Amino acid sequence: MTSKFSVFQVFFFVLAVLTLQSCEGPEGPAGKDGIGTQGPKGEPGEPGTANVIYSDWKSVNTAAWVKTTTNGLVRYQYDMTAPPLDQAILERGLVLVYVKLTQDDNQVRPLPYVVTSNLTQVRLEFSLLEKKVRLLSTDPDQGRNLTAPDGQYRYVIVPGSQAGRIAGGPLSYEDAVRLFNLPD
Repeated sequence: MTSKFSVFQVFFFVLAVLTLQSCEGPEGPAGKDGIGTQGPKGEPGEPGTANVIYSDWKSVNTAAWVKTTTNGLVRYQYDMTAPPLDQAILERGLVLVYVKLTQDDNQVRPLPYVVTSNLTQVRLEFSLLEKKVRLLSTDPDQGRNLTAPDGQYRYVIVPGSQAGRIAGGPLSYEDAVRLFNLPD
């Protein structure tokens, strides 16, 4: 027994298959959120300074230094005003001080720093008080009656919450500029 299909029967069969394939059934459950393409990357923000406070460069000439004698030690001092320097920063923060000396080709040096010129030395250092950075210039030989050199000074204050993130040891000015995004 052979069965033959007529063209008419094949046509109806193909039409039925196509009709059943094109029917839509009930809508399925919603997919998971978050699946899709990521949107475009936004514009970069302004670089931050990690709440770092810094002064402008302050020019201090030789005549501005005041000669003092404490316990027989002769030194020169100059008090830089530093309004943000409060008790909390003195107790938990970090203060860096830098100098640019014309006799040192305006290279920026962290304090303390020993300036050597014509076989003489002057030690530049600083101490901190509320609302001021006291710059100190001392002749290590105590007898040459040297004065403090002309220069520009700058302080950088890192509050206690940020200071703990900095590794110990001296921080070069270049590292401080990079780390804290300081304008020159």
